[in-house]
Parts: sequence; structure tokens; C-alpha cells
Amino acid sequence: MIYNLAKYIDDNTTIDLITNGYNPATEGDGVNIILSGGSDDSRGLKIDDNVQFLSRSTDQVTAYELIREVFDLLKNRFKILLPEVTVKNKVYPAVEVSQMLPRQTPGYIGTNNNGLHQWSVNFQITTEE
Repeated sequence: MIYNLAKYIDDNTTIDLITNGYNPATEGDGVNIILSGGSDDSRGLKIDDNVQFLSRSTDQVTAYELIREVFDLLKNRFKILLPEVTVKNKVYPAVEVSQMLPRQTPGYIGTNNNGLHQWSVNFQITTEE
């Protein structure tokens, strides 16, 4: 599901996404998308995944604008079809999402070791089994 979600964001924004692999030494503006841990809220045939978005930029306002663009695209969305995507010759079929709910609004988490400003937001993504 994480690659399908990344493709959906890529199709609907101009954000430079990094999926499941944040390199803190990387310079430049971008957003990392990570399948994260947390409590398993899955119910019956529904599967809940927790996804974290972490933006970075040399400019704090730009980092905020990046995370806010993701937040606005995904918040409180229902019945979305995430597109099929191929990653390293593996096909991930389209995924039906029942709902995308933010766990909180974007929050500033400071700068990393390279001085890049970072903002974070987490979503609960509910899919059909």
C-alpha cells in the first residue's frame, strides 16, 4: 500500500517523495513517506496502517508548505482508489482506501544534523483486505 500511496501523491503533487528510506545526508527539499508502527486498530476485513510523512528543507517555511500540501491532499479522504504501481519489477495492484484520517496536524520537529528543517504528520490509512 505504501508504494500505491506514494504514486497517488506523485500523481497529484510536484513533491519529491522518498518512500521507506530517508537519507538524512540528502540535501534539498522533499518528503519522506514511511510505513510506521503504532497500535493495530484493524477491524474485521479492514486493515489500518499508520503512515508518517516527514518533510525537509533548508527553509522552514518551505518544509512546512511541503508537509501541508500532503496533509491537505490526504486529510479526511474517503473511498479513494490508489493506483497500481511497479517497483523493481514487482507490480503492486491498485488498492481501495476506505478512509485517510490524520492523527494530528503537521508539527515542527526541528532541524536534522545537516540543518534541514523538518515537519511531521501521521495518518491512519484504512484499506479493504
